Amino acid sequence: MILSIDIGSVAVSIVIVTLRGEVVKKYYDYHHGKAAEKVAEILSEFSNYNIAAVVTPSESEILSSSVQRYNLHRSVIEAAKYYYSDMRALLHIGAARFQLMHFNGSGEFTHSLTSTSCAAGTGSFLDQQAKRLEMDSISSLTDLAEANRDPLPEIASRCSVFAKTDLIHAQQAGYSLSAICDSLCRGLARNIADTLFDDLKVPSEIVFTGGVSMNGSVKRHLSKLTGSSFRVHEHSHLFPAIGAALLHLKKDKTINSASTCDLTSIIASNSNVSREYVYEPLDIRLSDYPDFNTGTNYIFTPRVSNHQGKVQVEIFYDYTGLSRMDCYLGIDIGSTSTKAIIIDSRGEPVAGFYTYTHGQPLNATRAILESVRDLGMTNRMEINVLSCSTTGSGRKYIGSILGADMAVDEITTHARAAVWLNPKTDTIIEIGGQDAKFTCLRKGNVTFSKMNSVCAAGTGSFIEEQANKLGVSLDEYSSLAENSRSPLA
Repeated sequence: MILSIDIGSVAVSIVIVTLRGEVVKKYYDYHHGKAAEKVAEILSEFSNYNIAAVVTPSESEILSSSVQRYNLHRSVIEAAKYYYSDMRALLHIGAARFQLMHFNGSGEFTHSLTSTSCAAGTGSFLDQQAKRLEMDSISSLTDLAEANRDPLPEIASRCSVFAKTDLIHAQQAGYSLSAICDSLCRGLARNIADTLFDDLKVPSEIVFTGGVSMNGSVKRHLSKLTGSSFRVHEHSHLFPAIGAALLHLKKDKTINSASTCDLTSIIASNSNVSREYVYEPLDIRLSDYPDFNTGTNYIFTPRVSNHQGKVQVEIFYDYTGLSRMDCYLGIDIGSTSTKAIIIDSRGEPVAGFYTYTHGQPLNATRAILESVRDLGMTNRMEINVLSCSTTGSGRKYIGSILGADMAVDEITTHARAAVWLNPKTDTIIEIGGQDAKFTCLRKGNVTFSKMNSVCAAGTGSFIEEQANKLGVSLDEYSSLAENSRSPLA
């Protein structure tokens, strides 16, 4: 028998294929960035089989040189032709890429279309949304989407970060969870159709492989969008591994049931794994990085406002002995987080407040205001707000509720604060949860500004997504990245 191991970007799939090409055992699970540990953990389940050879369609260096390697695309095609000899088109959607391959009447490959480096339209997109919806697995999202009969909300599917905001808005609007899941699948199908199906000759039947092929909702939406019929095999998500085994059977005619293979040598030792580092550790040489821990910090838990998050409070000002403080309040209501600051009549910061918005800007603002009131009550000090201004994506909504004196866009507020702190400021780079902005100033006035559009790569939420994938907190992520060489990504 042949043991085939496919190590993808998010999951490991393993199959045992007989010398007749039959799959007798299979395994599929997420490795969460620890592929070597996952493979080592499950190999014991295959120890009772007489393994003649070990193969892989993966280029992963986790596997040792004793493992026979085969091209991923050739492997997928080989498995697809094995089960569908009349195949004319093949759609493969993995966790990170998707591709549509075309074949002529003789079954020969003619051409293909492939996705870009963006993960929109791949399995990773749905995986991220399932976690945001606090589902135990992607299977739960798939089951709900397939069972949905409710109207669908519009959810951004070009960027997983922007989709987070739309998810929350859809929940607030009262859409059912099944409708939200179905809409996510529709969005993924749209991205695939827009990217791959621009050919005037769309195949009438297409073999559908990869993990996403097991999602009936995506298949249904693809059929509606393209007019094609999609053929899905029960092992379609395992085709790379199966195909590698089938290619090996073709290549090695001497293999027989008496052949044996040592499974203990499958995983490469750390000393044999080559690591190529391209970038040297980042080092701040032209400026100083501020210490963000200079103030007094504490966490406030809202007791009155119905907010699921906590508020981080930072004190910058020694107000000991004051019974009353006249101050000005500024609130920044963002899609990811809500911030506030109170300053005195001289413009000196008194205290800062930070909480996650969680898609509920009103509750987040209530939590902020409750923490401001608590600050005064705890210190037996009256906090008298002389004026209030709002900014951020929720500035108009919250500003109208609070009766704010001003509701100002972020570019203007960034410029005003930067020039106040340093009159010579001529450039501002701001990286938020979903937006990144570059602003130029001259003599305190904005002369140019540019921000990201439909992609949130390079924003705070992007870093948060990667930290979640690796199972580390944002604080740990930052400390692990500092002073570390990095590979080309």
